[in-house]
Amino acid sequence: MKAACLLSLSILFISPPQLVAQSTPGRDGSVIREMSGRLLAYYPFNGNSNDESGNGNNGIVINATPTTDRFGSPGKAFYFDGSTSYIRLGNIFNSVFCAPVAKWTITGWASTESSSWYPGGGAIIIKAAGGTYGPYQWSLNHDHDGRLKVSVESKFDASQLLVKQSDYVPTGRWFFYALIFDGSQAEEDRVQLYVDGAAGTLLRHLGPFGTTTEATNQEITIGAGHATGNPSYPNNQYSGSIDDIRIYDDVLSAAEIDSLFHEGGWPVPLPPPTLTSVSPALVSKGSDLIVEIRIGDSTGRANLFGVGFDLLYTNTPDIDYVSADASGSFLGDDFVYLITPDNPNGKLSVGLSRKAPLSGVSGGG
Repeated sequence: MKAACLLSLSILFISPPQLVAQSTPGRDGSVIREMSGRLLAYYPFNGNSNDESGNGNNGIVINATPTTDRFGSPGKAFYFDGSTSYIRLGNIFNSVFCAPVAKWTITGWASTESSSWYPGGGAIIIKAAGGTYGPYQWSLNHDHDGRLKVSVESKFDASQLLVKQSDYVPTGRWFFYALIFDGSQAEEDRVQLYVDGAAGTLLRHLGPFGTTTEATNQEITIGAGHATGNPSYPNNQYSGSIDDIRIYDDVLSAAEIDSLFHEGGWPVPLPPPTLTSVSPALVSKGSDLIVEIRIGDSTGRANLFGVGFDLLYTNTPDIDYVSADASGSFLGDDFVYLITPDNPNGKLSVGLSRKAPLSGVSGGG
């Protein structure tokens, strides 16, 4: 009888992992240039909160600090600590946001920081004040259930309200959002939310929507709301990083939104799985061998759909049993793997995947 070797395969992901959409390479920027005539404000957060649209709507940074963006470039985004950080843009663009037939779009990137007690991260961008309602106030939040939610209210007492929500968005990864208001549509279709290209769903509709043309007298703030109506006293602070916010006075098309998602060549190609350690270096009969493989890059991005690789071994007893483990709390029961020993050829074939992709993320598996 052949000697047996127990192989315990530990699949390690860089924490936190990010799901990466499998899609075409980045665009040449032509669509983005065509949209520039409708651009009201652009905040690339290149170490400051300047409006680089040329319209001069610069922000005021309060305790937010420059951080690494989704491409790994330092000082190209802002980090918000969930307590004291936010950016004030002022009480601007009221004529754009107020009319019942208004058309506007807000896009941007965010990466919500993981928290043991609050899976959402608070207000990403908002023109509203809790407890001090105003007509056509709006907010975008990463809520406590892990979903992004956009709310638009058209009356002072919040009795006319429309809320859309996304699927679950994991913390610790960059995601792209597009918030759209189109007053020419039927009421339930006036507000749209897209996260990484996936459309949100209706959560709540109170109405009918009003016909007032008065805008809420509140500042636009990034990274926090303000319960008292005074942005000097923020609440619902966001914990995480925010970047590349754009505000348009029109409804962007699906192609235009897709162009912004792929701007700069996003998503950046991922490196192949890497063997990081083998323990022990020499395996004896009847012993365990632990092999660690890194899947993803140093920024925490990892493609979890249809990953496959081979491990080659020589001068090793036959492998009779293999077990696997994967770090990353969000995987849960959605994670599956298939490991096939090929002793005659000294090869161990490994395949792993989520059982199904999240909305907006495509791929095999």
